[in-house]
Amino acid sequence: MREHPEGREVDILRISTPDRLNGSDANNTFSMSYEIGSEGPEIVPFQTEGYSLFGSEPEAPDFSNTIFDDGEEARFSNPTPEQPMDASKFLSFLNLNPIVKELKFYYKDLRHFHYPLDAMLRTIIYQRLVGLRHTTQLETKLNNSWRDSVPRNLGFREVEGAVEIPDRRTIDHFIWKRLGRTGTNLVLDLMVIELRRRLARRGVRLGRRIAVDSTPLEGMFGDEDAEYNGHYEMSMYKVHQATCIDTGLSLAKIVSRANDYDGDYLIPLIMKLQRLGIAVDEVIGDQHYGTFNNWARLNIEHGIKTYFNLSKNDTYRYDGTPARLSKQYNSMWREADYVPEASLEYILKFLLAHGVVDSVGAYFRNQWLELKERKPEKWQEIYDKRTTAERFHSHVKEQLGLERNLRVKGIESIEIYTNLFWIAEIAATLTRVQNGIRGPLLMANNTILT
Repeated sequence: MREHPEGREVDILRISTPDRLNGSDANNTFSMSYEIGSEGPEIVPFQTEGYSLFGSEPEAPDFSNTIFDDGEEARFSNPTPEQPMDASKFLSFLNLNPIVKELKFYYKDLRHFHYPLDAMLRTIIYQRLVGLRHTTQLETKLNNSWRDSVPRNLGFREVEGAVEIPDRRTIDHFIWKRLGRTGTNLVLDLMVIELRRRLARRGVRLGRRIAVDSTPLEGMFGDEDAEYNGHYEMSMYKVHQATCIDTGLSLAKIVSRANDYDGDYLIPLIMKLQRLGIAVDEVIGDQHYGTFNNWARLNIEHGIKTYFNLSKNDTYRYDGTPARLSKQYNSMWREADYVPEASLEYILKFLLAHGVVDSVGAYFRNQWLELKERKPEKWQEIYDKRTTAERFHSHVKEQLGLERNLRVKGIESIEIYTNLFWIAEIAATLTRVQNGIRGPLLMANNTILT
């Protein structure tokens, strides 16, 4: 924890990354970095101060310049298939002030930004919502809209009677150089934080139940970072994601190599959610996430109930029974933290702390196996919640064109590219929430945003 200038205590995200924002100091960088160890990938500790969720300088100039139309048309109307809305008009109702306020603290030299920062963010969101593959197409849209309606809606300034519009090179530079891996991760996370806060005011707890899954993303021809995966029979990457079961939104993601093991990325995903202020109670995933390490650590160290699919080889393990666990615990009576006649809860924590991972994990998996045998309908009802992640996969691919619009190579560029789609999804939801709309939140749909 650290004290905010206004006296509030705030969380610090301690992370590691080689990226920098506009050449700023390493203290101001933000991105997740992972190392694969014997127990899977872990977030590498950041050795300096790190990233604060409340770091804005109050004296920084205001970059928000959104131009709203006057009159009846300025009122927000929730788009539907029967009454679709122009995507730029929809985004004119997106309040990015909380995100821009934080970004200004990390971009030390604001002279680099000729165009309003919020307008540039709306522009890259607009590109994904309307399915434009190339920024040349986006540039055409900006320049050829009736009476500059699109750039006006996105928030670009009018100077001497004309709206200043960026060209494709400026947009590309903003995405791949100004933001890059670090900046797009930061924008995505700040949007999730803002959405969490907004929903909390309504009594909605974002991310209480999480479905985890990975989806393949085929690499472009000649991409040396893309690995061939025999199961999917293609050269690809994996996108691991944590999806809120109650809202259908993917709140965190990690891009990995094609043949990395899914289970290694579960705890890093959960830790990322926790750093965004999201308290997870339950996690549901397929069998690849059900490692003994994940069963044990999520239940014991994170207090999260876990439900993973079971393979035909998963059988009841007697080393995970209370009697065997107690016996193993008592055999370690010489340890300084040994307590006679300890509770089962203490025994589980003790054994995990002393490296007895498989037996502790087996204890929780045994309970899940017993539920499947005794109450198969209840078991299936719980596990079926995992399909929320699959629905998000389908949505981001079919509606926004995640696969068909791919035109970059290399794992870092793939991460930036996928971040843009996740930002668009969260932005569409945030727009509706900010304007008082309730109901289904997954709204980035090309049948309602044109």
